[in-house]
Order: sequence, then structure tokens, then C-alpha cells
Amino acid sequence: MYERWFPVDQQNDKTLLLIGRNKADLIDGNVLSHIEQAQEIKEIKINKNGQQVGLYYYRVAKGYQSQPAIDKDPANNQLSD
Repeated sequence: MYERWFPVDQQNDKTLLLIGRNKADLIDGNVLSHIEQAQEIKEIKINKNGQQVGLYYYRVAKGYQSQPAIDKDPANNQLSD
């Protein structure tokens, strides 16, 4: 979805903040195949009047590439700092 706001080819080697409502979206092989390093997934809890009303997940992704790396195994991309 990032490509809707910025020209994809100009984002190579950038660091991105990935945010999603579903944790699975941040570990998807299609997403991870475009980045060199993915930090640990963390939570953002949304509270209203003392009650949790929402939950989002986020992770920092370093080394974005517009073309996916074909030899990467997404399972090995669960890296942190």
C-alpha cells in the first residue's frame, strides 16, 4: 500500500514503519520479501475510558527494495536490532 503515496523506485533502501490490524499482515512472505531486516512486532493498544477498544501491530522494516528478493526465506526475516 505504501506505493500509493510514494514512487516505489524512490523508496529503495529506506526504513519503513509497518502498521496493521492483523499480526499476520506483518509476517506475510510477500511483505518480508521486499525488506532486508524486520524488527520485532510490537502492539499499540487503543483505550477509551479505561477500556481497550482497539489493537494494532507495528514493526520497523529496514532496507526496503521495490523488487522482491527471490532467494529470501521469509521465515528467516524475524530479526531485531
